[in-house]
Amino acid sequence: NILWRYFAWSNQMISLFALAGIGAWMCVNKKAKFVWMPLIPAAFYAFVTSSFILNAKIGFNLPWPAAYGVAAAFTIVYLVVILMNGKKKAGERAAA
Repeated sequence: NILWRYFAWSNQMISLFALAGIGAWMCVNKKAKFVWMPLIPAAFYAFVTSSFILNAKIGFNLPWPAAYGVAAAFTIVYLVVILMNGKKKAGERAAA
C-alpha cells in the first residue's frame, strides 16, 4: 500500500518534468505568448504533489500550514525556473 503511494507521487512528479519541458519548448519555438497554457496545470501539480509529500506520514510529516507554505514557495520557484530556462534557451537559439 505504501509503495503505491510513492508510485502515484512519482508519477505526478514525472508530469512536472513533462510540463516544464513543454513550457521551455514553447519559449524556444516562438510560442511564448501561449506558455501560460502548460504553466497552469504545472502550478497546480507542483503545489499538490509537493504539499502531499511534505505532509504525508511517508514523506516529511509536516503540519498542513507548513506544508502549504513550503509547497507554495516550491511552486513559485518551479515556475520561475521554467520561464528563465525557456528565455535562456530562446536567446541561445536566436544567437545561433
